[in-house]
Amino acid sequence: MGVEIMGYIFDLLCEEEKKGRGISEIRADCKKYLLKKTYAGVKVERENTPYAWLLAAWKRQKGLCFWCKDDLPFKSATADHFISLAKGGAHKRSNIVASCDGCNKSKGSNSLHTQSKKTGETISSMIDRSGFNE
Repeated sequence: MGVEIMGYIFDLLCEEEKKGRGISEIRADCKKYLLKKTYAGVKVERENTPYAWLLAAWKRQKGLCFWCKDDLPFKSATADHFISLAKGGAHKRSNIVASCDGCNKSKGSNSLHTQSKKTGETISSMIDRSGFNE
């Protein structure tokens, strides 16, 4: 683990112990922090998604949100990682879909399996629509 992460955890433990918080609460906070800092166990810097990637996804989806399929004006489109970084997805063009802000936030780092259960759409159908295999 990086020095930055270890320092954060140590500081958090000391601070929270003084407040009387339980270890399970402290662990949950640490897990949230680590998920923001890592994916697939590797520390990564978050990168901005190139405009061209989002535009290509939005055009491929014919101006619809990938998840809810509602009309999505381009100015409101957000780039969403089809396979989330937290689940090992890559930051590359083929892993980007255009989504509305609400869907992007509600999806979070859900797996495709979780999204499939939530939407009723099969994983293979989602993959076909996403352009992931292109």
